[in-house]
Amino acid sequence: MGSPSVGDVFIMTLLYSDPSQSKRLPALVLAETGRGDLLLCQITSKRYDDLYALSLKEPYFHSGGIKQDSCIRAGKLFTANEVLILGVAGHPVADAFPPHPQLGDGAEVLAGRDDPQGAVMV
Repeated sequence: MGSPSVGDVFIMTLLYSDPSQSKRLPALVLAETGRGDLLLCQITSKRYDDLYALSLKEPYFHSGGIKQDSCIRAGKLFTANEVLILGVAGHPVADAFPPHPQLGDGAEVLAGRDDPQGAVMV
């Protein structure tokens, strides 16, 4: 598999301190940080009282998708190496996101796809 693109939603392996345990989870690529490392944003199907969560639903994708309605948690960022990527889940359409009371136009979250610096604006 090739390197993930900024704005892609992909499935990755989350490793625990016990090497015999791991979990698969979706994440949004915000930026490439070099040496195969990525800045990622958590995606979860669990609902939290999070003012900065952006809804992510199946109709928001122009290809691929997710199995259930989820939230992009803009306040939950982490880094991971691309070797943990299992595959691309989909490619969200930036203008499909409804306006968000805290984040503004949802399209801004994915606006960085065409940014020469490769960063997604949150």
